[in-house]
Amino acid sequence: MVRKIKAEVPAPVILLGNKGDLEDFRQVCVTAGAKTATQFACLFSELSAAESAQQVIEAFESLIREAQLHQYYHPKIFARCKRPNIITMTKLIIALFGKSPKVKRRRPFLSL
Repeated sequence: MVRKIKAEVPAPVILLGNKGDLEDFRQVCVTAGAKTATQFACLFSELSAAESAQQVIEAFESLIREAQLHQYYHPKIFARCKRPNIITMTKLIIALFGKSPKVKRRRPFLSL
């Protein structure tokens, strides 16, 4: 799957290992994950999404930094890419994290 993504997308990829806090439930050991990441020249991070959302945030921040560096060093690749619009990005975020619950806000009463 990593090979397919790297072939189609001219951007960095991150390989995340979950269950960092539950060593008995791992399906892949840390060394195998790091070795695979090295093999495909992608980022690797092991985290525990259950323990801390901060680890997830840091992993995605590192991916964003790598994407910015990639864009800086390979500007011609990104010049050909269609720039995503706000609707596309919103759909992507909703697909990843789901919709947030709607909060009804009352409009202020503005009559004199």
